[in-house]
Amino acid sequence: MFAVGDVVRMHAPSASKEKYHLCVCFGDAVDVQQFLFINSNGGFDGDLVLANGDFQCIPPNDTGLSVVSCSIVIRLKVATMKLYGATKQGQISVGVAAKIREHIVGCRSMTQKDRVRIIGALDSFIAS
Repeated sequence: MFAVGDVVRMHAPSASKEKYHLCVCFGDAVDVQQFLFINSNGGFDGDLVLANGDFQCIPPNDTGLSVVSCSIVIRLKVATMKLYGATKQGQISVGVAAKIREHIVGCRSMTQKDRVRIIGALDSFIAS
């Protein structure tokens, strides 16, 4: 449904509102994809704080920040994404992908399995 590097807007039940998500890879099952939240504030372990302009497909917010939350990997089935109204907003640049990859290499707020899978997906995105 979505590709690595896609920025997707959809309802996030955990936040009770629509949020932006970054597609980082396909899951173990064929119909499952994995995402990281893109927030407007940081402060949690694993957060990568970037400027609003790094995500050109997301409107600027009051904080001036786009924060990639690397502490929780969101796994969603295609059917669930459709239910949540998932729509592609755009795609990150190779430069932003490289920043995220570099951050995840040393990120201890996610599992080793998630780190390896996401780094591999980002490496493929960067190389394409």
